Amino acid sequence: MRISKDWLSQWVDLPSNIDELMCEFSVETTAMKNPFYVDPLVVIGQVKAVSQHPNADKLRVTTVDIGQADELSIVCGCPSVCEGMIVPVACIGAQLPGGKIKKSKLRQVPSEGMLCSLSDLGLEEQSSGLYALPDDSQIGMIFSDYLGCSSELYDVEITPNRGDCFSVNGIAREVSAITSQTLRVPTHQKLAIKHTDHDHACPVFGTLKITNISQNPLPPHMNLRLKASGVHLVHPVVDILNYVMLELGQPMHAYDLNKIKGALRTHVLNQEHHFKALNGENYSLLAGDLVVSDDEGVQAMAGIIGGDRSMIDQDTCSVILEAAHFDMNPIRVTSGRLLLHTDSSIRFSRFVDPTLPVTALEYAASLIQEHLGGMVQGEIEINDYQYEPHVVSLNPNHLNDLLGTSLTDNEVVNVLKRLDIQAISSKEYRIPSYRANDLQFEHDLIEEVIRLY
Repeated sequence: MRISKDWLSQWVDLPSNIDELMCEFSVETTAMKNPFYVDPLVVIGQVKAVSQHPNADKLRVTTVDIGQADELSIVCGCPSVCEGMIVPVACIGAQLPGGKIKKSKLRQVPSEGMLCSLSDLGLEEQSSGLYALPDDSQIGMIFSDYLGCSSELYDVEITPNRGDCFSVNGIAREVSAITSQTLRVPTHQKLAIKHTDHDHACPVFGTLKITNISQNPLPPHMNLRLKASGVHLVHPVVDILNYVMLELGQPMHAYDLNKIKGALRTHVLNQEHHFKALNGENYSLLAGDLVVSDDEGVQAMAGIIGGDRSMIDQDTCSVILEAAHFDMNPIRVTSGRLLLHTDSSIRFSRFVDPTLPVTALEYAASLIQEHLGGMVQGEIEINDYQYEPHVVSLNPNHLNDLLGTSLTDNEVVNVLKRLDIQAISSKEYRIPSYRANDLQFEHDLIEEVIRLY
């Protein structure tokens, strides 16, 4: 899994050697160059004047303020350029995907840089024109700083037992435990919850309807974070769900509301079924496979991939969001048999926090409302599931005998507290929901103590 440094830094302060610390105390982490980082010689500038190029009908000569003593004279071929426009400006020496910016002459007129679209900067495949920035943008600011895009990203090797680390949140928790830095958890709107009596073949299944969705592009920083993580942009709604998955660790799915008949439910197939997935491939499902269906048939392979019948497309304006908790084994068996390993199945196969679905639905809804103008319809509908945190016993004497240490009870309590493992007595500890599959026995807690101590 790859995470951009700027994204992780929103959750927790990072020391300069965080990759080394993670390798020593947690999961293997490698710092690498972010391929979507924009050269720092690209800054925010304002077009102060525009005139016709004397020797070319399709070119304009612009005077551009980049916050320095001297304004730049830049020849521009974009017909939409106008006085007062605020845009990214690639200064002399800036390295762009198309090459290095040099001082030049275009039809005998000097040009001291380049006014940029997002495609010029390698941030999207095709742009309709220059990237216009808001009027309150700071002139002279480095464009990467404006985007919040850092030059580094982290490649994290997640071991099979640490499914809780498959997110920005999960890695930030580890960093917080290692460095004792405070974890900053973003806030979002809370939504009303309606507990349903639908019978589901999984512990938790939640849905939420959102209408009036527009096709607005997401902010560049969100798209860049997805791309840096290796996630392809598909559709603004799908991209938001992938963003939530990467940040919180909860896989989600969206169904086109107008293509769904009746209520969605999870169930186990009792006979073979042929299923066409979102990727265009046809799969043979077997009796015993877990699926999501409406009144007309199977709409998704639960926890793995959705079907093409209810897929989100450019005409979609209303959706049903799904966030669920699926048991690890059926997802692992089906995805392994079909050789279909998706971002969703990889996470569910390694355990996902069963308390996350409501939080993920609320967060996704807030992003869809903010960026796509969506309107939440009704409440979150979810089956009545009460998570009971489990307790693991730990004998401090046994710990010291096994490790050859002389840790006091308080030292043990404080080390485990950094991992959100709470002491409820001198020998019993409450395990956080996101580590419920990983920490089940005394030796698991002993391992946690020694890796941090």
